[in-house]
Amino acid sequence: MGASVRRTLPYVQLKRIQSPAGRPNEWKAGRPGEPQRHRGHRGGAWRAGAGRGRAFVDGSNVPASRGEAGAESLFWVLGASEVPFPKACAKHRTIALFLATGEGYDGRADWDGLVADIAVKKRRKRRRRQAVWQVWLRTGIEAAALLVAGLIGVIAALGFAAEHFAGADLWESLLPFAATVLGLVLAAALFLRLWRAWRRWISRYLAWAPAAVAALLMLGAAWCAGQPFFHTEVTRLRTLMGGSAEAERQAIAHQVYAAYRRADHAELQRLLERARVYQATVHEAAAAFGVDAEVLMGVGAAESSFYPRDSADGGRGLFQITAPPAPALNAARRQLQVSTLDPLNQRHNAFVAAATLQRYLEQMNGDLFLGLLAYNIGPRNGGLRSIMEQYGARDFVTIQPYLQHLPRDYPIRVLAAALAYRLWRADGKLPRYEEGTNATHIQRLGIPGFSPQSVPEPDGAGQAQAGRRPPNTASSNALK
Repeated sequence: MGASVRRTLPYVQLKRIQSPAGRPNEWKAGRPGEPQRHRGHRGGAWRAGAGRGRAFVDGSNVPASRGEAGAESLFWVLGASEVPFPKACAKHRTIALFLATGEGYDGRADWDGLVADIAVKKRRKRRRRQAVWQVWLRTGIEAAALLVAGLIGVIAALGFAAEHFAGADLWESLLPFAATVLGLVLAAALFLRLWRAWRRWISRYLAWAPAAVAALLMLGAAWCAGQPFFHTEVTRLRTLMGGSAEAERQAIAHQVYAAYRRADHAELQRLLERARVYQATVHEAAAAFGVDAEVLMGVGAAESSFYPRDSADGGRGLFQITAPPAPALNAARRQLQVSTLDPLNQRHNAFVAAATLQRYLEQMNGDLFLGLLAYNIGPRNGGLRSIMEQYGARDFVTIQPYLQHLPRDYPIRVLAAALAYRLWRADGKLPRYEEGTNATHIQRLGIPGFSPQSVPEPDGAGQAQAGRRPPNTASSNALK
């Protein structure tokens, strides 16, 4: 055979080279110019050469497709002479073909015939290495969005199951609910597996696609969370998880809703119009002692209907102060920076009421209903705490049967007025509870003290009513 002439195909990127039999990368060495197909045979290894970026081959050795060169493509070398081996070849996953003169490939001696039988793809541009912070940002957005969407979905599913499988029967309630929980776990595992496979595929084309799709899922879940049906599912789940305590809480809440429904809305509207004059002062007092301003407005509505006056039972002013605890009086003096309190100064009156309510709430461990009940009962019969200890009552539900002639419905009236105040500020009107979807809307808005909402403070809090007195200007030192 004549002298070998080396010819090199320009560097290209190949993912696979098909042998004549359709077997990729399966070749063995043969006589120069006669490559043969052979399954499972690995050609001879490369020997290190003396020159940098050069290699030598013995005879017609053909290195394996995953040989020492580190490339995933097949390096096919024919001929026994020294041939240049570009160093960049393995780095860019290129292939160098050297053809010896002679019989050629499959009987073809022409170079074009050899090239035509090899599937060659143009080399792709090297992908720019992305910054690490971009990768972490995409991953963080994707994970957070999937987590939020998953939590909303789980809450809705468990609320649905709690409603449909409520009860104590093993076969009709407990097992179906447990099966629902198991189904949620399996569904989540399957979703994550499919998501991972889809993510691996789509990331090759659009790096931000997984994060964008996850964000869309989160937005859809957030929209569902704002719908009335989701609020219903949350209530069912809260009842399931809260047990008897949550059931009692819901029962009391519906007493408040029922009281609002029965109320004379025209009279409530007039009451709230009168309350405008004292609104800033009440909010200032509530903020000073850390109590709910809407609840304190409800106390004012229940005590005086925002008609400050002296009552037959000794009550004075806007909040009908009678015998407040001494620590509450001292706290009000410190906040107002005065030495003497005037019950007919409605700012003083509101601060004493807020301090008194805050003290009773502390005594009742933050229980709103018991705190309001203690505020109304005051020191009579040793106060509410002694009554509860005497009869072994632990909450508002268990104390009600023992109150007898005491005003057991006082907390309900206060919170119904507070609810009306919240609706008036939020909607500008008092919607009828029984009309249309108003019941769902009112329940979503919530009862003050139960589900606090963000309500803007009135302008000029604490300034409009400083030193203001009602028409009755008689003074008293009873609150000293």
